[in-house]
Amino acid sequence: MSQPATVSVVIPARNAEATIARAIASALSQSVPPLEIIVIDDASTDMTAVRALAAGGPLARIITQATRSGAAAARNAGVVAARGAFVAFLDADDVWDSAKTERQLAVMRRNQAISFCACRARHVAEDGSAIGPIHGGVPVATGPEAWRALLAENFIATPCVLARRAVVVAAGGFDPSLPVAEDQDLWIRL
Repeated sequence: MSQPATVSVVIPARNAEATIARAIASALSQSVPPLEIIVIDDASTDMTAVRALAAGGPLARIITQATRSGAAAARNAGVVAARGAFVAFLDADDVWDSAKTERQLAVMRRNQAISFCACRARHVAEDGSAIGPIHGGVPVATGPEAWRALLAENFIATPCVLARRAVVVAAGGFDPSLPVAEDQDLWIRL
């Protein structure tokens, strides 16, 4: 018996009309379908919100921000709005492997002490050919001391993360005051 959908997909988007439908399609094609797909339209001046709503159908929820706030604040708005026990972060120009959330949910459900898990990612050219690993193949650290390795170098791409929503909220989410590395900062705190 399959467990009910408990994953809220959070997608910050700014002027992403060219890529948002592809990103949403990859969320919808997950072997464990999401509970919802929350797109935070960060004051776009194009058709991002319209394309997102069309692509996401009944699972899409669009949060439109009148003033540009940046990816960190947009992700935080998505986490606050999320109804799922888990949040999965996806950028508007990225796509997931179809079994990503299924595999991550299995890891998270086996160990309730894990606050988040991540997977590897690769850069892919427009023609679909692999360019190479994101973060240059930096060695991955795991366990309770992984934060130490993250202090030196980030090896976690935001679209690779599945996290317990309550833990992200308790940690205060992404720090929108940081001009860079707001994701690395959150992973360290988690």
